[in-house]
Amino acid sequence: FEDRNRPTTGKHVIRSNNARTIIGTIYLSRAELMVDAVKPVFDKSAYTVIIARKLNMFSGPNLILNTDYDGSDIPIPSEVAAMPSPSDHIVLIK
Repeated sequence: FEDRNRPTTGKHVIRSNNARTIIGTIYLSRAELMVDAVKPVFDKSAYTVIIARKLNMFSGPNLILNTDYDGSDIPIPSEVAAMPSPSDHIVLIK
């Protein structure tokens, strides 16, 4: 979680071929998330929500965002829960 009052700068990096299970929400509304891996990322997670100002992927990772919200005890954000179907949960804004 990143402070909403933080200046619009910063970069957070996931540089691991073993980031297979990350359940929950990555909240970086004021910064960039960079995923740099050659193996699948988050593919063994019940679900992963990413809220980021910018998302960059390097080295060819397969970023998998599952939506099995009942497969975890970790609550999902209410805004995500209010969406009508999992296919509506991926929103990319340029």
